[in-house]
Amino acid sequence: MLTWSNSRKSRLFFKYLVSYMLILCIPLVFTSIFIFGYFSKILEKEITDGNLAMLTHINNVVDNQVWEFNKISNQIFSDFKLKPYTLNKNTTAKIEAINELNNYRTGNDFIYNLALYVKNTDFIISASGTYDASNYINVVYNYDQWEYGDFIKDVNNLSKPYFRYSEDVVLSGANCTERFITYMVPSDQCTAIFMVNESKFKSLMSIKNSSGYENTVIVDDYANIIVSLKDWSYLHSESFSDIILHMKEKGTGIAEIQKTNYFYSYVKSRITGWTYITIIPEREALKSVFNVRQKAFYGWLFIIVLGSCIIYYITNYNYYPIRNLRKLAEEKLGQQMTGHNEIEVVESVINQMADHGMELKKSLNSSKQAVKESILLELLKGRIDSTDKFNSIGRDIGLSFTYPFFNVCIFYSKQLREMEGGQKAGIINEVESLLPDNMQGYGRDGMAEDTVIFILSMQENDIGSIKNVFQNIRSRVSSSNSDLNISVGIGNICSNTGQIGRSYLEAATAIDYKFIFGENKIILFNEIVINGSSNITYPEKELKDIQLYIKQGNIESIEDTLSSIVKGIKDGDMPIVIARCICFDIISSVLKVVNEIGISTMLSEKEYFNIEELNHFNTPEELTDIIIRICTDLCHDIRESKESQNFGLKEKLIQYVDDNCEDQSFCIKSMADAFGMSQSYLSRFFKDQTGQTLSEYQMFLRMEKAKYYLKSTNEPLKNIVGRIGYCNEASFVRLFKKIEGITPGEFRKLSQNANHHAPELIS
Repeated sequence: MLTWSNSRKSRLFFKYLVSYMLILCIPLVFTSIFIFGYFSKILEKEITDGNLAMLTHINNVVDNQVWEFNKISNQIFSDFKLKPYTLNKNTTAKIEAINELNNYRTGNDFIYNLALYVKNTDFIISASGTYDASNYINVVYNYDQWEYGDFIKDVNNLSKPYFRYSEDVVLSGANCTERFITYMVPSDQCTAIFMVNESKFKSLMSIKNSSGYENTVIVDDYANIIVSLKDWSYLHSESFSDIILHMKEKGTGIAEIQKTNYFYSYVKSRITGWTYITIIPEREALKSVFNVRQKAFYGWLFIIVLGSCIIYYITNYNYYPIRNLRKLAEEKLGQQMTGHNEIEVVESVINQMADHGMELKKSLNSSKQAVKESILLELLKGRIDSTDKFNSIGRDIGLSFTYPFFNVCIFYSKQLREMEGGQKAGIINEVESLLPDNMQGYGRDGMAEDTVIFILSMQENDIGSIKNVFQNIRSRVSSSNSDLNISVGIGNICSNTGQIGRSYLEAATAIDYKFIFGENKIILFNEIVINGSSNITYPEKELKDIQLYIKQGNIESIEDTLSSIVKGIKDGDMPIVIARCICFDIISSVLKVVNEIGISTMLSEKEYFNIEELNHFNTPEELTDIIIRICTDLCHDIRESKESQNFGLKEKLIQYVDDNCEDQSFCIKSMADAFGMSQSYLSRFFKDQTGQTLSEYQMFLRMEKAKYYLKSTNEPLKNIVGRIGYCNEASFVRLFKKIEGITPGEFRKLSQNANHHAPELIS
């Protein structure tokens, strides 16, 4: 019995343990060196983007309000009730003007008060009353730094809109002091005065949840502070003013103000010229970075400790299967391998397995050849109707066509019958390798033992070049295989993989003519002279009819058409090769319909025919019986599919009418457009499926809804008529009486009486 040494375990075990520990430490070291810097930039960008977004929002709101103030000013200046000559008419005119200003004020919650000063007078009218200018500025609204003289000068001499920065105003009516920002808009005769409470701006500036160290400021073009969220001392320093004067349209930066570094972001308005600034001490702005670094350090320390424990446990746990694998490998080898670790022992066993695998690979190659022959047989049967489909099926085993034209060639030789499978495969591989660059080809055993079939794909539609190529190939194959006399039959070229089966029939017919042309020749199908073929009418129309009848599920018409084709074959004394081609085209027509309607699996499950049978069937009636059986099954499946589809479409059509019958604009045209159908087909389909026309069904639904509303509501008849999609009440009454035998009013009365007496009947 083999023994096991624990010393080997220790060396390999600790080797893996140290390796895994290094793998754990590498990303931690990498993050400590690189990630911190990168993460700091991300956080800084997030702070910057957040501040700029907030400032842009404030800017947009204020700009919109300024635009609204200007709009209100224009409306005031053009308002007849607020014209100077109207205001001086009488007391009624002044009251109307006050109400008008009050309407403008209440329409904008940003405005505290709105006043209108008539230039070169002492008259002011506001939303709260009329005043002398001196009384208005000295008593009603006593500005801290706006004396009466300055006020008169400003309101008379302004040439463009002007903002006064925030200042204290004593309100006589409220007996309190508040801070206001005043906006004045002049015209030729008047000046509109807007008073905005500073708290409106501060509430707007506080939309972001900021720390206690963050401040937001609005300044004008001259570095004057319009309003600030917090009135801290550094806002009035020269260094802060210098920063403001050098600000452009938008940006961020770090500046030293009063020996402290501040991180700031700003946005400048194009409309007011104001600059919106957010400023915060740098140490506070990057506080989150420092916190993350500290937490990350403890997190990494925890990961190292925990990871080391987990790595030790997992390494120890996973090592035992390796140890057992070595034990098993040494048992299989029958010896104990000293001086080798577990991996080397297992490697030795794998090498032995690889040798066995080579033998298995040879077996798989033979299976690959079987798959190749199966796919090529499907191609000959006409079941692969497109190049894309063939390439998709054959891609895994190296089969593909890239050229647009196709052809079938058949090699015939008596010696092929005596060859073993490997010798035939060698000839097929040799022919495939000798094809020129502008031609692809794949070969397989023929239906007969003395033939080999090659399916070709070519770049050009030139049958002569194919003949020249195979003359050269035949001579080279014959020289490398002594005593091998080869006859070659070549079918016509086609441009569709679905017609490859027909080219095979033509090649097989060409091979049959070796008895006339002699052996060891290349025979082209189009060189064969078929007597009477020029007088034969090919049943093109009948083939198309068969496709149509299959789609319709019309078995009777299929039988009649096939009988007509068979009669033409028999009565016309048709050459057998033409009859074979017609039979193949019948089969191709059936397969084409199968692929179009998407039930091609049916033919794969039921083997009705083989392509070689077309060379050996006894009578056309035999083929007709095969086609009839196929078509019967096809029609059955098509009918089931149509019934399923029709039921689904019927339900959708009924649901559409149910949903839209009350719409006055509902019509067959709109419904046909919604389903992508013609009006005539829609009408015919609906009548076939339901037994009613669309108009009858719509009228039925409308009447049922009308009866429901008459029973369950007390709405006037006019409203009910409109709800169910009718325009004319009188015509509806006539129609209702014609259908129900009574008028809508009589119906409602009978229904209500029945409901009233129902409890008595139940009792």
